[in-house]
Amino acid sequence: MRSLRLILNGKSAGDPAVRAAVEQLRAEGYSIDVRVTWEAGQGVRFAEEAAAQGIDVVVAGGGDGTINEIVHGLMASESASRPALALLPLGTANDFARSWNVPLGDVAAALATAAQSPLDEIDVGLVNDCPFVNVASGGFGAEVTARTSPEMKNLLGGAAYSITGLLTAAQLTPYPCRLVAEGQTFDLSLAMLAIGNGRMAGGGYEVAPQARFDDGLLDLVLVPAVPLADLPTLVGELFNVSGEANQHVLYRQLAEFEIHFESEFQLNLDGEPLHGRDFHVSIMPRRLSIVRPA
Repeated sequence: MRSLRLILNGKSAGDPAVRAAVEQLRAEGYSIDVRVTWEAGQGVRFAEEAAAQGIDVVVAGGGDGTINEIVHGLMASESASRPALALLPLGTANDFARSWNVPLGDVAAALATAAQSPLDEIDVGLVNDCPFVNVASGGFGAEVTARTSPEMKNLLGGAAYSITGLLTAAQLTPYPCRLVAEGQTFDLSLAMLAIGNGRMAGGGYEVAPQARFDDGLLDLVLVPAVPLADLPTLVGELFNVSGEANQHVLYRQLAEFEIHFESEFQLNLDGEPLHGRDFHVSIMPRRLSIVRPA
């Protein structure tokens, strides 16, 4: 039987469903212990500790930010036998878990999956040597979150964030940048961008619909700043970002590229911020073991 280490976000430490599911696995003979994070960075340290102790599977109990910390710790481990990753989705968006088809809202099923389901391998994205497993995004993120109304979220789901973002972008200064990819250079003025190893962001919106976790490629989605008159066309393209007839949205699958901004820019790697002007982006094919749901 596998040994499991549940690294649990402190916000969920008192959840009786989590306690009951852990006790059930122990009753079935599994070795599972728990570490609870109370401050930033503890997930990294706990994952490194699990690797050093020879734990078979590290279960990320939380949202995308918790997963990001644990992936940092696993990738930093120098252990010859790195633990596999499993997911116990307890966050708000749970975009990585959605893309990976982990049971949502069923703690017992998610932990049983961690203990029993087969292992697979997925790619890991890198931005300036910082790993991410799902989506890196940038642009008018803070304004999008603040300005998207509950009614719009209920009506349009994840797409509401993109539409609100574009309406916000029309009122703000765009981000001039230079993209270097496949031996070519492009000067751009961006409203938003996304880099997908997985498909989903923003609570289930397929920001990179062609992305696969094991294809050795990252899906780059660039949303340009456009005149107000072109905004309706751009909004329509967001519902089909990979459409070949798109006039504005750029969708490319790449193994490596660079983006250079004129001023400091914030990229969110699985929701965790990374600031800078120059970003080198690449993929590490099939670098992380992960439990695949049945």
